[in-house]
Amino acid sequence: MGRIAQRLHEKLLATTGSASTLVSSADPGILLVGPFAGSFTPNARIALNTGLCGAAATSGRTVVVHDVAKDPRYLSGWPW
Repeated sequence: MGRIAQRLHEKLLATTGSASTLVSSADPGILLVGPFAGSFTPNARIALNTGLCGAAATSGRTVVVHDVAKDPRYLSGWPW
């Protein structure tokens, strides 16, 4: 997962970073952030029902957002 995050960060020029999230085995209501790459330090734990990652995880679908600042689901705790 770390290599994938690094490659995505290198190849997707319009992004400032990439990260992987997994549902916690200890608390299925929490997403845990795994390996990440880029110029940010992500929140380590995200409630499953919040944020863009939570939206993707609960819907099982990719979430594409062209301007996260305009999306009310965006968690501003990820300092870009």
